[in-house]
Amino acid sequence: AEATVTTQDIGDFGPIPLPDPMHDLTMWYSDRVHDGNSSAVDGMKGTFLTPVDPLNDKAVTSLYGKMVIVALPILILLAIAVGVMIMTARSSGQGAYSARAMAERYIVGALLMGLGVFMISLASQLVTAVDQGMVEMGLPSGSVGGPDAWPTGGGVFHILQLARFDSHVTQGGPGNAWNTGAWLSGGLLAAILTTLLGMINAGLTALETLLIIVSPFCLLAYATRYSTIITSSWLKLMAIIYMVRFTWTILFVLFSMLAFAHTPVDASGTIANPATLGDTNALLAIATGASFLMFLLPIILVPLAIKQRMPIRLEGAAA
Repeated sequence: AEATVTTQDIGDFGPIPLPDPMHDLTMWYSDRVHDGNSSAVDGMKGTFLTPVDPLNDKAVTSLYGKMVIVALPILILLAIAVGVMIMTARSSGQGAYSARAMAERYIVGALLMGLGVFMISLASQLVTAVDQGMVEMGLPSGSVGGPDAWPTGGGVFHILQLARFDSHVTQGGPGNAWNTGAWLSGGLLAAILTTLLGMINAGLTALETLLIIVSPFCLLAYATRYSTIITSSWLKLMAIIYMVRFTWTILFVLFSMLAFAHTPVDASGTIANPATLGDTNALLAIATGASFLMFLLPIILVPLAIKQRMPIRLEGAAA
């Protein structure tokens, strides 16, 4: 921001500019709060509401392929073990039954390992399609962009990318719609919450990527009843991540609907400026509330989901 100066006439020397340090400090603080909010929202672009699709991410696909190659020796050793069990099993009784069960589990585990990346991609695309359907049904067309732009394309966090405060300019109204003194306190709180929310999102994305990379081992673990707990735990963690992103989408749509009551959207999806200072302050309050609830939700949901048993309990998994 440009420094604002006043002048004082001291006679023969003419007017001498005098700085306004309080205004300059306020403008500097306002710009830093704006930078913090913009960085936090931009950091979640394209990953906040949409799961990782391994087939559309070359780095993940490459690492997944390497993990499959590493898992192949384990698959071969298990095949040898199954073959030995079948050859040495008695023609009837518990030994033959155990050999057949082991062979069936081995086949399922091998198929899961080979088709894992495609199943994960299908699940990711399904969640993204459902999220996009909710956005298109609940919000005006084109008002928040596509999945690759969420949440920076518009909606509840739109104000966090535009608001500022200049004490020398009228707050709110035409021409100064995003200028509000509430930005000094509300904007700081929103910046803290969105930064924490971005950290949670980054952690979920990193965990999801790691689970995808190690999925060949986790899915192959179904081949023996003693290691099925690994497959069960992997499925539960993936389901929890998808659940959190799905819930975030619901909140994003609901809070964006509240925000659009204060910023009309035309037929092309262009978001209008808030008409009054009250609308601007309401938008800031809605964005801050959305950030807080989205930040709090995983902290509550994840421990509850971990304690719950899976709806479909895998055979041999721990209770």
